[in-house]
Amino acid sequence: DRRLQPVAKTLGRQLAIDEQLEKDISNYLIWRSQVPHVGFNDKDFLLVNHLQGRRQGRPLDEQGFRSALSTLQKKFQVLSEIQPHLLRHDWN
Repeated sequence: DRRLQPVAKTLGRQLAIDEQLEKDISNYLIWRSQVPHVGFNDKDFLLVNHLQGRRQGRPLDEQGFRSALSTLQKKFQVLSEIQPHLLRHDWN
């Protein structure tokens, strides 16, 4: 039901991550579990809308992703060159 859907051009795959990222993702999943309408199956999205309303718990749409990326870029200068287009092959 997302109006602006990102188009994934690759299949999902496993990636190696370090222990800190694993802890961060685990902590996010605990926090995320408190959001209504969130699923925990293999096919469910990691990043979901946390704001109250009809989209709460649903997959993050392109506008939400761009907004979050913009916020991160302001806080972390190292991310300033990242654009959604650069992530197109890793969207999954």
